[in-house]
Amino acid sequence: TDVKDMIDIFSGTRFTTCIPPELGGSGVPAIPTARGVVCGMEAAIDFLKVGSLQGKTVSVQGLGHVGIPLVGYLFEKGVSNIIACDVNPANVKEAKEKYKNRNIECRLVDIGDTSIFSEECDIFSPNATGAILNPDTIGKINTKIICGAANNQLEDSERDGILLAKKGITYIPDFLTNRMGIVSCANEQYGYVNDDVMIERHFSKDWEYSIYNTAIKVLEESNSSNKPSAEIALKIADELSEVNHPIFEHRGKEIINSLQENEWHVTS
Repeated sequence: TDVKDMIDIFSGTRFTTCIPPELGGSGVPAIPTARGVVCGMEAAIDFLKVGSLQGKTVSVQGLGHVGIPLVGYLFEKGVSNIIACDVNPANVKEAKEKYKNRNIECRLVDIGDTSIFSEECDIFSPNATGAILNPDTIGKINTKIICGAANNQLEDSERDGILLAKKGITYIPDFLTNRMGIVSCANEQYGYVNDDVMIERHFSKDWEYSIYNTAIKVLEESNSSNKPSAEIALKIADELSEVNHPIFEHRGKEIINSLQENEWHVTS
């Protein structure tokens, strides 16, 4: 599904999200998802004390809704080289055209092709299918950091988390770094607001529960306890699931102002 589909659904029921901003919604959830992945990468780099994204090489598996905007955000951060692949010819073509003047190699691969796992890079970013980190693929990986948006990347969360740790790979759990798509969708039910502080704080380094700070917390506890980062992230998630949802103050006024700024009332 995409935003156009959500418009059709919205025409019949208000109980949907990811409708476009001009109709009072948050739009494409893949955009904030991609931004969150970058925050996770920056946390891993800072934890390892290996500089910044500037000048790094990143391998990206998947050039779909998240992968293509992710490439753009990485280039904005100064990444010097990107190696990317996808099984969809249309996605590969779109990425090549969009970033034709940038240092990116876009490959069309067959389903099941894991050659990108062997690419030497600073960060490997899985943004396609799940269960791609397992005993068969982990042995091929040629990087020190894994951070991407694909759901359920570990085929077995306990076994494969341990395998990554034994290989010295810093792993940012997927549900930590890819959360912003669903956060945006979930918050939309309270009314969409332009430049919403309740959304933007997730991308900051100031808020305690931001992606960056949570990732740092997970990696530090993983290091001190000698337990895989996936196990620590699950523990923290379970603890936070018991915390009451925050009440959004003065939301009505912010919604009205946002709708006026988007000129939703103006007809063509």
